[in-house]
Amino acid sequence: MRALRLPVGRTGAASHVARTVPGAAFGRDAIAMRAGPIGPVPAGWALRCVLLAGLGVGLTVSTAKALDGGQGAGLRPVDAPAGWADLCKRSPSLCSHHNRALGRVRLGAATMQQLVDVNQDVNHTIRYVTDQAFLGREEYWSLPIDGTGDCEDFALEKRRRLMALGWPRAALLMTVVLAFNGEWHAVLTVDTDQGPLILDNMTDQVLPPEKTGHRFHSSQSREHPNRWVAWSAREFVARAPAPPTPAGTAGQD
Repeated sequence: MRALRLPVGRTGAASHVARTVPGAAFGRDAIAMRAGPIGPVPAGWALRCVLLAGLGVGLTVSTAKALDGGQGAGLRPVDAPAGWADLCKRSPSLCSHHNRALGRVRLGAATMQQLVDVNQDVNHTIRYVTDQAFLGREEYWSLPIDGTGDCEDFALEKRRRLMALGWPRAALLMTVVLAFNGEWHAVLTVDTDQGPLILDNMTDQVLPPEKTGHRFHSSQSREHPNRWVAWSAREFVARAPAPPTPAGTAGQD
């Protein structure tokens, strides 16, 4: 059984993907990519995703529905992506337990600028190459190798850089989405006191989930990095939060 492939609009073996999502912006001027829910995933695609990584949960739950706490927005456990499980075997330190009390960063001008800078820098310095093209493997999660990587590697590198700046591990969650282009994709969710924000190699902008045009499928739990849950805004906004932690002052957990 092969691992889940998380493509990002690939048109060739190697293509740098740091595109700006049309019509998207951060804050009040942000415009959702789609006015209505995305249609059902074609049967072949859904079956392929289920077979490849067991990620058949919640594929028809729209981002908007999850964000407003509708049916299906509960914290249901799901299997971690096979690539994540393999990464944890190879590099346990990348998957070590985090302290939830150090999650949820207080967002201000300085911390927002750090997110923007890290997102843009990784998008423009890492060359997008598929695992198959570079390593001859269908799926291999890792930090970028020789300055190359695909979507999950971009997200892992952003996570690493933010942690080096003092951001708590518990606030930086690997996340699987069905992208606005209809393909499986990985992004980094950042848990802030103003709600989750998404760092994505498909755009240089830092956006709230509902402005990305993606359908959010699953992410690491805030409770433990090796527990994955079906995406729900309740994981971020409906539960009593830990006191926000200023980034850069908490140290590593």
